[in-house]
Amino acid sequence: MKQTKVTEWIISGNPEQYNVVDAFHNLHRVDWAQKANMTAGDIVYIYVSGNVKAIKFKCRVNKADLDESDIDDREYDLSGQFDGTAGRYMELELLEEYVGDEYSREELMKHGFRSPQGPIRMPESVKQYLESISVFEHRYPVNTAVWIATALLSAESFDSNPVCSKKDMYFKQTAIIQRAQKLAESSVANARCSQWCCADNDNSSNNYLRGDSEENSSLRRLSLLDEFPEKTHPEGLNMADELTMNGNKITMEELFYFVREQYPTIIGNDSKIDYIGVLDYLRDNTDVPYSKPDAPGLAAEEVSRLLEVKKKGQNAIAELKKMAEAFAVRFKLEKCMSMSWLDGSNTKTRRYLWAPLKYGKYADNPVSVSVFVEKRNSDTCYRVSLEIKNDGDDKDIMKQYHSHLDIPLNVAAGLVYVSVSGSNEWGTPDILNKTQDEIKQEVESGKLKKVQICKYIDRKPDETNAYYHTEITKAIAAILPYYDHVLGIEKIEYYPSLAEYDPGITAEEYERILGDENIVKSAWLDTLHYLYLMGGIGTCKQIANKYGNGAAHYNTNAINVAKAVHKETNCPLCARDTGENQYWPVLFYGRDLADSADGVFSYKMREPLMEAIKALEERGVFQEMKEANKEFDKNLILYGPPGTGKTYNSATYAVAICDGKSVDELTDYDAVMKRYNELKKAGRIAFTTFHQSYGYEEFIEGIKPIIDENKQDIGYTIEPGVFKEFCENARSIVRTKNGDSIDAGARIWKLTIMNGDLNQVKQECFEENNVRMGFDIDSDEARSFVEDVKLGDIILSFKTRKTIDGIAIVTDEAAELQDKSMYKTARAVKWLAKNIDEDITDINNGKLLHRMTFAKVPNMNVKDVIKLAEKVNPGLESTVIEENTEPHVFIIDEINRGNISKIFGELITLIESTKRAGMSESASAILPYSGDEFSVPSNVYILGTMNTADRSIALMDTALRRRFQFIEMMPDSDVLRKIHADKVEDLDVAAMLDKINERITFLYDREHTIGHAFFTGLKDDASLSKLQSIFEKSVIPLLQEYFYEDYQKIQLVLGDNAKSDDSLKFILDEKVVAKNIFKGNVEDVIDLPEKRYSINNVAFGNINSYKEIL
Repeated sequence: MKQTKVTEWIISGNPEQYNVVDAFHNLHRVDWAQKANMTAGDIVYIYVSGNVKAIKFKCRVNKADLDESDIDDREYDLSGQFDGTAGRYMELELLEEYVGDEYSREELMKHGFRSPQGPIRMPESVKQYLESISVFEHRYPVNTAVWIATALLSAESFDSNPVCSKKDMYFKQTAIIQRAQKLAESSVANARCSQWCCADNDNSSNNYLRGDSEENSSLRRLSLLDEFPEKTHPEGLNMADELTMNGNKITMEELFYFVREQYPTIIGNDSKIDYIGVLDYLRDNTDVPYSKPDAPGLAAEEVSRLLEVKKKGQNAIAELKKMAEAFAVRFKLEKCMSMSWLDGSNTKTRRYLWAPLKYGKYADNPVSVSVFVEKRNSDTCYRVSLEIKNDGDDKDIMKQYHSHLDIPLNVAAGLVYVSVSGSNEWGTPDILNKTQDEIKQEVESGKLKKVQICKYIDRKPDETNAYYHTEITKAIAAILPYYDHVLGIEKIEYYPSLAEYDPGITAEEYERILGDENIVKSAWLDTLHYLYLMGGIGTCKQIANKYGNGAAHYNTNAINVAKAVHKETNCPLCARDTGENQYWPVLFYGRDLADSADGVFSYKMREPLMEAIKALEERGVFQEMKEANKEFDKNLILYGPPGTGKTYNSATYAVAICDGKSVDELTDYDAVMKRYNELKKAGRIAFTTFHQSYGYEEFIEGIKPIIDENKQDIGYTIEPGVFKEFCENARSIVRTKNGDSIDAGARIWKLTIMNGDLNQVKQECFEENNVRMGFDIDSDEARSFVEDVKLGDIILSFKTRKTIDGIAIVTDEAAELQDKSMYKTARAVKWLAKNIDEDITDINNGKLLHRMTFAKVPNMNVKDVIKLAEKVNPGLESTVIEENTEPHVFIIDEINRGNISKIFGELITLIESTKRAGMSESASAILPYSGDEFSVPSNVYILGTMNTADRSIALMDTALRRRFQFIEMMPDSDVLRKIHADKVEDLDVAAMLDKINERITFLYDREHTIGHAFFTGLKDDASLSKLQSIFEKSVIPLLQEYFYEDYQKIQLVLGDNAKSDDSLKFILDEKVVAKNIFKGNVEDVIDLPEKRYSINNVAFGNINSYKEIL
């Protein structure tokens, strides 16, 4: 029987018109309007537009070509358009829901996806991409997904950097949640990391995660498997499941091996090994005579001495074994020889200790990575070496061993060559200060018998065991590539090997070339700089995800640098299998990745290049380039007609200023807005809109009334305006002795917890690191506590109107504590001081605290509060104030609509770049209400927007014009083409917009044109109905305003004067016969209109009406 061919389709659903997500969640089957020749059995992927912007559902067509809809889905119809009258339907049954960023439009577009304007057949490239994702796709319960995600992040960090430390195993909750979401069968909430899976939370149901109480309470690490008696990992996982780690496939069993064996060596075993004790032992116990304590005839005193010698030696070897075990697990090596504290004659203690490590399958090979403990420069030290246990008689083995000289020495890692003559009994090899070629020649001539590569870790009196553990770890990692090379192990991760290709460029030469603008443009260096900051390894996509911009940008810049270096040095190029010369190996090693969310190709910087970038970084070259290339004027105004993207571009400019990037780099709208909102939440961006009634009080400062909760007491307070408050926030930071940062511009609040006395609720707050109030979280009384308080603000615990008993910094958003019977509305805090009794009237300008339960304290400043806390908290001693250099952007929308003199007042001079605080001509002013001395910080940028159609730029306040730079924003139809919003059916929307604006410019001026931003919505919905809505609600009203309802000119703009059919005219006209309207004789009346105009609603629904505009 012949099988029917299954066709795969993509269709689009607009969630603002039809709630497609809830419909499939609740109904599982939906009757969908059929607009193509689908047949039963076909597969349909549904792309959800709007805020989702992702392929969300995979469905099967159960029935096709239905005359009417059988499924009642009216509650999901948000627009009234889906009323069952489409005339042709298909029944879609939900097969699978997709969750994760890999299904987003941003990711799909990299594989040939375009937002569908109607049903389209599945592009082959998109199909292959979706199939590649599903290969690794497993869905787990949410808590299980959180554990797996954290384990994968830990394993990836270790895989990328085998010498990583404990701090590298802590991850932001957001990173864990994002990774878990790709694995989970349902949505992953923040509480999964902060509460349910975190062993440090009293309400946890699993012990999967631990918090970082020492540094950052928002960081989490994976729990050790034996850290708690139970629930440290999920039960019942399939060990054969495949997962993705750094672009490669691993099994669940391999992940568990890492968690069970390697992860503990990173988290804490270093502190259990007495590295210092071993050094002390060798220093004090070399060449000590020894014989068996049970030999006959020994005096009791001698027996006691011998037993003590034996005990010390055994203890030292026990610690050395612990080291060997820890490093063997970490690097998948094995201990291959017994270790001894006695010399070969068993008559005295050794002059050095030795722990050789090998790969298990090479246990019989004499080459090892060895950890020595030996004497050097009158003290003891550790030495990690590429060792060979051979007398030198086997010439072939020694030749293979000395092949390590074929690879350049990693000087940056501290490696040196040493000459070992005969036995290493004395542990004092000689460091060779010769070139690699000279050493090779002397080995070949027989002058040098044995040359090791090694690294010394000398004793440092003030260092801990953790220091030696870390340094030996780094040393072994640096030695391993030479060990692999000598053994002939093929390392396929990164190519080409040094044996295959070596550009022969030194660190000094790289540094010279990269630092010369005439050879390498500074704008190209961002790839190398960012890759260096990431440890020297990563994909262009990982760089883009971390630092913004697109992956292609970084790849292009890397190739540009490689070509420039090749041109300058004439170094050889690497030819791969295709025979083509490749430029990237001039800078990097590389490896292909399996289809991965992190990209498809990973770069690893060459060691000399890493040295060069480090040197440039230390010289401040990158900082200078950043400052030279990213400088913006302190005061900018974006101006232009309506709809030219001024408000959107203000967000782009603000992000560019804050992140030190150029505007041209920021091309991803969603990424820009995400970053914009992050910066806004962090207080580095603020937004306000000027209007005719906007004044000095709102902008700088003013006097405002305060009424207590009982509405019996009215008082007045001086409140800072939005700009003054913003400047204070941007001015400086307070850094405590332990490194904690406190915003010096943070707002200060007072809170009465139950009552002023020490009570049960207040004591719980002190113990549980929160503050609580008795009002419901949704009540008006709690609104300020919930909505106005920002992270980093300071809350004072009220004791009396003159005194406080606690000082806290807010660390989280407001929440309702379900486990409390009263005073449930709370915010998490960090207490700087508690259970104190301090008078605050001196630092509160002689005023008492307000009677209200919760109120702002406007007369205090953070510096004084910190000094008060220092009195009782020694940890805050030596607190320093540092200038905050992070850029802050204050956006003023519609800046020309306000009365500038009225709003800025005496501060109009202070916003000039040269008058900013810290500048050569810095100036300040005494504010009239508070009497404070005020200046504008140099890190504050003012960014205005101005609609030229609303008020001519020529009429702007002259003082303001002189102090701002202006950037024109005009309609740009190419924007529509770039984002694929330029077509509706076969209408060229971009060309139509150009023609409309050409006519407006002729009839009026260029400041009253129509902006492209009105049409960007066509990107997601390129339908005639969407275009109709744009014209009816935006274009026509704007033209009416421009031309003061001179409809004849509007007809000219829209081409209505020359259309083939009156039904296509947007503006209809008909002749007026005055005598049929008015009584009497009106022939002598001047200026009576000869035509009557009306808007033709029918024309908006006909595509030809728009075509004939052209």
